[in-house]
Amino acid sequence: MNKIRKGGWVQIEWTLLEPRERPEHLPAETRKVPLRMRAKGILQEDASPGETASVLSTCGRILSGTLVAENPPFTHSFGPQIPEFIGLGDSLRSLWGNKDE
Repeated sequence: MNKIRKGGWVQIEWTLLEPRERPEHLPAETRKVPLRMRAKGILQEDASPGETASVLSTCGRILSGTLVAENPPFTHSFGPQIPEFIGLGDSLRSLWGNKDE
């Protein structure tokens, strides 16, 4: 495997709670899987994917876990454009600009 160099932007993950440690009030489907944590940060030492690695998070914390990705992408979004919202900002600004009416 290729080593990722110290200073690279990476993602790590680790298990916070095993299934047996999860609260009883959770749905059964949720309780049967471990609670996993993922974090992105600056790699502190050279490491390969699958190895334990430490990162410096953007808020300054040192976190350790299994190295899972180099240069991880952002995968969240605000979803597709809502057609009714197109031009809404311009319409509102024009109304606010005419306070005398």
